[in-house]
Amino acid sequence: MKKLQSITQTKDDLSHQPIDYFFDTPGDDWDEALTTAGAFEEGKALYQNGEIERAITVMKKAFLADPYNQKLNKFLGLVSYKGKEYDIAAKVLTEFLKENEGSGEYWYYLAMSEKKLGNYERALKAAQEALKHEPENFQNLINLADVSRLLGNVDRALTYVTRAQSIDPTNKNVVKLSKLLEKATSLN
Repeated sequence: MKKLQSITQTKDDLSHQPIDYFFDTPGDDWDEALTTAGAFEEGKALYQNGEIERAITVMKKAFLADPYNQKLNKFLGLVSYKGKEYDIAAKVLTEFLKENEGSGEYWYYLAMSEKKLGNYERALKAAQEALKHEPENFQNLINLADVSRLLGNVDRALTYVTRAQSIDPTNKNVVKLSKLLEKATSLN
């Protein structure tokens, strides 16, 4: 138990907040008979049934019981992102990606979570990692263009939006970003 407490009290590199700071999960509701494997299956079933908030609650409790379980961390990161719990998603995905650096899709989810939290530099860094692993990930190219725009780097944004245009020139996000960037370049 002391090992678990020290892990959940560990502060991550990015925000200096303990990971368990983000988990409002009363211990009284945790069914001790429910294993982390059972929690994963329950969380997955809840998620598939559209009960994202309940899935997040189950997965947060499982995380606190077994913070080293990468399968749980990966799923908690995903459901937290899908459930718009971006602070939790960013925390858990940051930890997950320390052990799974080649997961381009999860770098993308981390980038999007950081962007939603207004952490544009972190979002850019995560999106660039996603790009290394999945260079043709269309959604990530759009995200890279948008984050670059938000950081004021119009040239870099244009590079990414041009790549996205080559994949799907009629996509509404590509068209919108292109117009925003066109307007920004005409002002300079």
